[in-house]
Amino acid sequence: MKNSEIALERYRRLIAHVEAYEAALYAKYAPHIACTAGCDSCCILESVCAIEGFRMHEALRASGPAILSLVAGNRDRADGRCVLLLDGRCLLYAHRPIICRTHGYPLLIEGRVDFCRRNFTELSTIDSENIISLDALNEALARINILFMEEVDDARFRTDRLFLRELIAPMS
Repeated sequence: MKNSEIALERYRRLIAHVEAYEAALYAKYAPHIACTAGCDSCCILESVCAIEGFRMHEALRASGPAILSLVAGNRDRADGRCVLLLDGRCLLYAHRPIICRTHGYPLLIEGRVDFCRRNFTELSTIDSENIISLDALNEALARINILFMEEVDDARFRTDRLFLRELIAPMS
């Protein structure tokens, strides 16, 4: 098995870990989480790491001409919003990168907990098992990404960061 295939499997496991975290967070704190479908104030993503870009590229290719056309229409948007955002919703929600999966949730960043100011407004504390370490998450993602870039067949994905508008350019 190639390193890129091993990396993709590890990435799938990392996503499963983040999804389990999110499920536990919602099970305990759902009434205190304002993030819902259509809440898009944090959707300003411009770039992703190679492995996430690869997965999003593959999802776009499989999505069909209607989605491709919508995304291509967003490629040159000037409002600073993510090119995958349409009417407040992500066109690739099931394949969104880790930063989008965790944004707004309790994250341990440089020794302190941070989250969207719209969430957890009536709470004075959040249990530690519902706080995810951003450093640990980013380190895991970085290691997986390095492994992926070592042997990925497509040279476009052998770079640390990929701009989302570049991912969609060859498909439109």
